[in-house]
Amino acid sequence: AVQELELSCAQEGIWFVEQLNPQSCLNNLLMAIDFDGELDQRALRVALKELVRRHASLRTSFREVHGKPLQRVEPDVHLVINFRDTGGEDAAHDGAEYREYLEEERLKAFDFSKGPPIRFTLVRVSDCLHVLVMCVHHILVDGWSFSILQRELEQLYSDAVSGNKSDLDAVFFDSADLAWWQRHWIKTEEFKLRLERCKDRFRRSNVLRLDDAQGRAAIDSFAGDSEFLVLDAQCRRKLSMVSVRHGATEFVTLLAVFYLLLHRYSDQVDIVIGSPVTLRSQSEFKDIVGLLANMGVLSVNFSDIPDFLTLIDRTKEAVAWALEHVDVPYETLVQAMRRTRDTAINPLFQVVFNFETQPSIEPPDPGATTLDQGRSRSLVQNDLEVNCSERSGFLQLRFDYRTDLFEADKIRRMAGHYLELIEQIVADPKCAVSDFYLSGETRHKLPVAGSNSTQDVHSEPERNTKMKSGKIQDIYE
Repeated sequence: AVQELELSCAQEGIWFVEQLNPQSCLNNLLMAIDFDGELDQRALRVALKELVRRHASLRTSFREVHGKPLQRVEPDVHLVINFRDTGGEDAAHDGAEYREYLEEERLKAFDFSKGPPIRFTLVRVSDCLHVLVMCVHHILVDGWSFSILQRELEQLYSDAVSGNKSDLDAVFFDSADLAWWQRHWIKTEEFKLRLERCKDRFRRSNVLRLDDAQGRAAIDSFAGDSEFLVLDAQCRRKLSMVSVRHGATEFVTLLAVFYLLLHRYSDQVDIVIGSPVTLRSQSEFKDIVGLLANMGVLSVNFSDIPDFLTLIDRTKEAVAWALEHVDVPYETLVQAMRRTRDTAINPLFQVVFNFETQPSIEPPDPGATTLDQGRSRSLVQNDLEVNCSERSGFLQLRFDYRTDLFEADKIRRMAGHYLELIEQIVADPKCAVSDFYLSGETRHKLPVAGSNSTQDVHSEPERNTKMKSGKIQDIYE
């Protein structure tokens, strides 16, 4: 008989959100892979069947029994590959029709009663270009899994075309094994001690107030949008020098800049944010397709931080603490602290900062250039989410925000201020926290060139700020 197992803590948290809003597509993830040249559809089907056979998470369904969610790994599933023909014109891959299809696919809710929440669609762009689109629910996989799926599918397809037997290593573990381990771990005395330390650290955390323009009570959706910024190679190199000289990683330095930005925008001393952390430190879990992630909670207090270099040290400490307690599931911490869970607001943090260490498999905005490739998010779970990712040697920052809370101009201004801070840090890393300047702040007065008088900066036009050649380029609108 097929065994029904408990969910991992992260899966259970996602299940909770789904039950509150069954038609939500908030956790739908897309992966798109281009196949150039003539496509062997038979070989593609063979490759996909083998991929699904290898990874139990792609065969996992969910149901509720006596109020408790359970997962069931099916021994076999009927593979369905939907087909969509864009009309056979190459331009469709770069135009509105393709973008509309991707959004349509993302916004199609899964029915959990009808098997594993995953869909495959083959999009024919032309005889020489096909795109395989996989839409999968986050309860099955994390972002790391996408790079594994892409790598294995490409090899399996190549083997099927040539008629060779696949030599991929066998998979001995799956995400259900992690769930089993986790459920036993949280019953141990060692875990209880670690949980108490986490509760003490975040007991006084408060809601980060950035949504001063609009009221949270009016929220009835996760409608979102995005603002994109790029750090070019020269600017990134200069910032990396600051990191190296102070013994910090690039992630820590970028996060410290973000903490500084949030502190200046909120005027709050305690800043708590979330950051995804992988649970793949053990070699057995490295190549598993599944949801093997936890949400790390990072806290920095500005009460005794005189300058940016000190802020880097505090950020390093916050990251190290989160990594040390990565085996304390976020959902368990929330329950232990008796924080109210609802879909409108995250109980411990409202802002997320993520540095993607795996290549992004998100479908790029068709026709995008090297510097601006990326696609806006129409659904955003937290108030504000900043994602950093590699784009052809450049570092792209995508500011995803909830349009119920923020006007686009505010996020555009905030993103521009983030880059202004980077430019000032590169020039003087020892600058005092209170001395950093953000253009447009009403509390600042700028000297008027050639005179001793001052000018109120608030009267300047709003600006869309982009990084170019390591400088801040201001584009007035």
